Amino acid sequence: MSREEFETRRAGSTQSNADVRAAEAAVATAKLSLDFTEVRSPIAGRVGRAMLTLGNLAQADQSVLTSVVSQDPVYVYFQPDEQAFLRYAELARKGERAKSANPVRVGLATDKGHPYTGTLNFINNQVDPATGTINLRAVVPNPDRIFTPGLYRRVAARR
Repeated sequence: MSREEFETRRAGSTQSNADVRAAEAAVATAKLSLDFTEVRSPIAGRVGRAMLTLGNLAQADQSVLTSVVSQDPVYVYFQPDEQAFLRYAELARKGERAKSANPVRVGLATDKGHPYTGTLNFINNQVDPATGTINLRAVVPNPDRIFTPGLYRRVAARR
């Protein structure tokens, strides 16, 4: 084999290898693009109305497709007044409340009493001077899907 033929074949082999790598990169790019066509929610929950439908243009990080709300567990936000909060905090200081548990009881508008139990997991760092209340949040298990976001609820933070 002549030197010239060897160089021609080596160049052809190098070009063929480069073509294979380019084709593999194109496949990887196509797979990535295909992955971007599937939308997954970071939470499990109930999906709301579709804001965009088939054929609409969706732009990443700009278009809202729908809303998803968690249903189990649910967060219950409430704002007790300063007096109620101070009584609750006093019970915690005296050890009458397990600091890790911080139980709360919740009832819906149609319930008698507070039949559902949750755990306080957030206390804001300041009282709102305009209202004299503080923002709290409890986590309440909702396996039967009784709670729907936005429902009126009553909260008792005592045993």
